[in-house]
Amino acid sequence: MDTSIIDAGLESAVLRLESGVSFQDDQLEGLIDEARFVRQVLNSLHARYDRKVVEQAAIAGALRPDVVEDPQKGPAAASYIAQRLDAISDELEHGWTGEVREGGYVFSRTVRGVTQSTVLDKALIASQKAKKLDERATSLQDVYARPVVLVRNGEETQIDGPLTLLSAVRSSGHEDLGEMTDQQSRGTTPDRDVRSLRKVTVEDATESFARQLADEVEAGRTSETGELYSEREFTKQMLDKLGEEGVIENATYIPEGNVKFGNKKCRITGFALPEDEERLLLVTTIYTGDLPPRPLTRDELTTAFREAVNFFDCSCRGLHDRIEPSNTDASDLARRIFETHEKISVLRVIILSDAQAGLRSIDIKETRDGTRVVVDLYGIERLHKILGEGQTRDDIWIDFESEMGASLHCLKTSGDAAGYDAYLAAIPGSVLASVYEKYGTRLLELNVRAFLGLRGRKSVNAGLRRTILEEPQQFLAYNNGIVATVDDVDIEEAAPGAIRIRSLRGLQIVNGGQTTASLHRARKKDSARLDQIMVPAKIIRVAHGDLNTMVAAVSRSANSQNTVQPADFSANDPFHIKVEELANNTWLPDGRGRWFYERARGSYAAAELKVSFSREQGRRFALETPKDRRFAKTDLAKYLNAWDGYPHLVSFGNQKNFAFFMQALKDRYPAGFEPDQAWFRAFVAKAILFRSVLAIVKKAKFPAYQANIAAYTVSILAWKTGGRIDFEAIWTQQDISKALSAMLSEWVVVVDRELRKSAEPKMPSEWAKKDKCWESMRDIALDMPSELPPELSTHSVAVETRGGVVIDRRDGLTSEDLVLIAEVRKIEATTWFKVAEWGKKSKQIHWKLAGIAKTMGEYGLGDWDRSPSAKQAKWAMEAFRAYVDGNDAA
Repeated sequence: MDTSIIDAGLESAVLRLESGVSFQDDQLEGLIDEARFVRQVLNSLHARYDRKVVEQAAIAGALRPDVVEDPQKGPAAASYIAQRLDAISDELEHGWTGEVREGGYVFSRTVRGVTQSTVLDKALIASQKAKKLDERATSLQDVYARPVVLVRNGEETQIDGPLTLLSAVRSSGHEDLGEMTDQQSRGTTPDRDVRSLRKVTVEDATESFARQLADEVEAGRTSETGELYSEREFTKQMLDKLGEEGVIENATYIPEGNVKFGNKKCRITGFALPEDEERLLLVTTIYTGDLPPRPLTRDELTTAFREAVNFFDCSCRGLHDRIEPSNTDASDLARRIFETHEKISVLRVIILSDAQAGLRSIDIKETRDGTRVVVDLYGIERLHKILGEGQTRDDIWIDFESEMGASLHCLKTSGDAAGYDAYLAAIPGSVLASVYEKYGTRLLELNVRAFLGLRGRKSVNAGLRRTILEEPQQFLAYNNGIVATVDDVDIEEAAPGAIRIRSLRGLQIVNGGQTTASLHRARKKDSARLDQIMVPAKIIRVAHGDLNTMVAAVSRSANSQNTVQPADFSANDPFHIKVEELANNTWLPDGRGRWFYERARGSYAAAELKVSFSREQGRRFALETPKDRRFAKTDLAKYLNAWDGYPHLVSFGNQKNFAFFMQALKDRYPAGFEPDQAWFRAFVAKAILFRSVLAIVKKAKFPAYQANIAAYTVSILAWKTGGRIDFEAIWTQQDISKALSAMLSEWVVVVDRELRKSAEPKMPSEWAKKDKCWESMRDIALDMPSELPPELSTHSVAVETRGGVVIDRRDGLTSEDLVLIAEVRKIEATTWFKVAEWGKKSKQIHWKLAGIAKTMGEYGLGDWDRSPSAKQAKWAMEAFRAYVDGNDAA
């Protein structure tokens, strides 16, 4: 099928060299054959080698030991390759340098403060694969040494090597065959060629994703903040990305999770243990570095699973006493498991891999100690579905034949023109409880009311409990049941006119979250038998249209009495629409770029795709809105909550923190809040500040809890400064100053130490979710330089006026101001009220000072949500000292 795509792409195509020579038809096909050979050799290299750099080195004829070792030719070749890399890079990503080092080449560049390096080492240069590429050096130089253009149907594409030639031809072929497929799909059943095309397209997309992933891992590994080994970098990146998507909430990376207990080998690379301590998630990694990705063997999967389960088993028997004291993260987890293992009812093992692992899950319900074990395989196929295609609930899979021994009777109630499929069914209560036990609150992510209430009431509703325990056979009659959406439903025809559901994928309980959780809790706490309980269920699959719109409509209909609706938390909320409008229309100070608000999932990729058909538009989009200036709804909530003093909410993870943020916004502004350009500029400054702190934390290479350290550091900075920082200066520079970066680099070390210290004996990641943690952390002692960073010592405020944004420049803070503000907040609110009352009655201080003392008392009652200004702190402390002196004299 690849041949068909290439053939379609070659039709009417001409490759034009700068010299005027043209290749087409058989000549161009010969270049494609050569490009395929080059691609095959490059694909067989280890993932640590950058394929594009190796390709350019091959074109330069530099993949030879005698060239590298020559004192003149080696440096000249390195410099030439660096020039070629600059030529094929975006304008803002130039700066490649090349040098000879230890018998190989090292190429580096620094983009937006991050240094990227790639190495073509001595082992590569001396390899047979490099020799194969070097044998083609002359023919490659003849074609690609100077600029080349592929012309097809009037459109020109710049070509810089055999890989881009092959990619451009295949892309054109896909477009032509894709049009054919669309036309054929309007008929009834696609023929075999169409089905084959779709299969090849999916396989190509997964392989392309794998290569992009390998590039990101290698770029991360060679950066300043990277891990030493590719497997560790892969694990760290995947846990971060899956966390951002809400698939694995609050996972902690464990770099040293390889330990022994007697003759048992235990190995994990990450974990997550929710607050309820009922579900433990252990992560282990199989990293191959192979491209294209190969299938994992049964032995590889079995070994990884066994070693992860060994960690759990051995932890239950005292593994924490055997782990080296320096390996605190693994030791802390092992101790936590030892202390709480009787509460853990589900052990979920995730096997992360860059290889093919399939999409199946293994559910071992009955184990010798009563713990249910679930194994989820996150190979390259599932990672592509979740991270590449946005199918974040793909791993939530309900197999009724496995759960209850048979498929589920149902009745389809929707028409063909409805735009959705709806099924009515009655689900056994035992199945629903089992599903909730396995997936927990991930089933309720679209059920905002339940999602926000997770920290609240955990008891079973009294009426529900009575029915479950005393009249289980009446449950179907008494209970409204559940309304659920699914991404996919597997239907079988049991008999003419009779259908059954075999499985559901991507299940979300939009209404009936309390019913589901109550069934699980009644079985667990009351040992209730659920065999006789049947739960009415309406199951909806949205075939066309917006799932969020459907969820909002369903929720409004089913929960008209609720004050919280999913629509309030959707991308269509007026607040988010306004933020997107501001992002589109607020240009950076240099007028050359802007930030991109990804209001809806995938909107950045959609915008990128829209302009990709024009090279000029694509380059302009990349220059104006590069990926590092993109932010999503969950990012917005994280940056603002961290600055506003809610690091404990940020520590709950992206999805829950976003829900908390939106509920607080609705509570504070019942009529709605419309941000302006001044607000947006300050927000971007907060985003830059948070990202800068996170980069500092990553560079420090703390082994775990990096997200918690970053959130707490930002909140502490806001607390110490009373929220007074020159956001306009950060907006103007689109960066923080070196002085502020240096100060924060010292702070994060203290924050890490104090977070761990205050958590004992709890896990720091769980302790960080408590408001008591924030109360204990915000007043920790931190060194403040005598000369404050410019963001603190000056204060510029952007003010929105009819004529635009006006900058109001004011005096900033001094070290003495910060000390006074801290002293004011250490004094109890009741004491401030006493100072005010004493001042008013004794008249020993000016009435204005007494008023300021009263204001401080009010701030204190509000837990200092409002911070005193430097002037207020100065006069308040003068009043307090007079109060102390007056009472001493008395």
